[in-house]
Formats: sequence, C-alpha cells, structure tokens
Amino acid sequence: VGNTLASLPDGDFVITQDTSIGRAACGDGEPRAIEEGTENWDVLVDGDEVLVLDRIGGDEPNWGEMRRYDADLEPIGEPAPTGKNSGYGGIDGELVWMNSEGSSDLWAVHADTGDLIHRVQTGLHVESLAADPANPGRVYASGRLSDLLMWVDMGTGESVHADIDFHWPVVPTVADDKLWVLDQLDADLHALDLDTLDDILQLGWL
Repeated sequence: VGNTLASLPDGDFVITQDTSIGRAACGDGEPRAIEEGTENWDVLVDGDEVLVLDRIGGDEPNWGEMRRYDADLEPIGEPAPTGKNSGYGGIDGELVWMNSEGSSDLWAVHADTGDLIHRVQTGLHVESLAADPANPGRVYASGRLSDLLMWVDMGTGESVHADIDFHWPVVPTVADDKLWVLDQLDADLHALDLDTLDDILQLGWL
C-alpha cells in the first residue's frame, strides 16, 4: 500500500511506501522497486528527478532526511537532513518546503544541495503542504489533527486563514487555479480561491 505518488514527465508514477519506493510503468519507462528508507512519506518530482521525504531517515531519532533519485530510482548524491519527522512537502523553485511534525516550523531546504535556507514559525502544527508555482514564496499549510488551513507568504509574513468548518483538511494541492483540499473525516473534496481561501466548490463522496 502506497503512502503518496507523483507523476513523472513520461507518464510513469513514483509511489512511496514506508521502506520502499516504486516506479509504475504507465508511460515509456520500466517498472522498478527499491528497498530504502524507514518511513518514506512524500515524493516530489523536480524535473526528471525524484525527491523522497523520509520521516525517520536521519541519524538522530525522530529527525528525517530527503533523498534524491533519477527517474530510474538510482540515488543522486548524499541524503540531506530535514526537520523533525518531516513527511509532507512542496517544491517552490529551488526550495523544498516541508513540515516539522509536532512543531510550528516550516523548513525550506535547497532542492539540489539540501542546505537549510529557511526555518519559519507559523503558530500551528503543520501537516500537509503545497507550494504555488505562480506565487514563489507562498506556501499553503494544513494543521495536524485540526481544522486549520492557511497560506503564508514567506517573504512578507502575510498569512490568510480559511474560514471553513473543516474536520482535518489534508493534502492541499494547487491545480486549475484553485487550491484543492480533502476533509479527511468528512471525505469531502473542496476547491478554494487561491488568494482568499473562500470555498468555491465542494464534492462529496459516496
């Protein structure tokens, strides 16, 4: 059972599971699976390369790491240390933003070097994250086990909270000029205005 998946430029998918990473051959590539990591949680695609966030991958207990692979899941470079149980992230240009579970921190590390660039306190325990490619520096965040959903401008510190009665919003995703988010407990999919976070559309599941 996979935790998350991301699509590659050729139409294939990369899927993470706690101790393994797989490539599903839906396009022109070959299927492949590797055993590496402890809690591989999020997978991000950066061009034709793959970034994996392992919640418990570092040398220190409860601290994670980010690993880079090519499209064939061959390792590139050395793993980069990340925040405490960092398992959700989003790419914003050259930066990978991620949560630091159990804290109010958002971390940003350089996608290529793994260097820590920013460590920003948001005032909430962050779980899921999404970056908006059209608004560099803006990160959408949902709170862990809460009803909080917000965006933060990392340059100015400006923030906007959604005024919606969520029951644990997860997996915010920027697509089609909207922010999509799933209410984990109600199983409703919401589409929100990217700037105001007003609810535009709500889809229920049978």
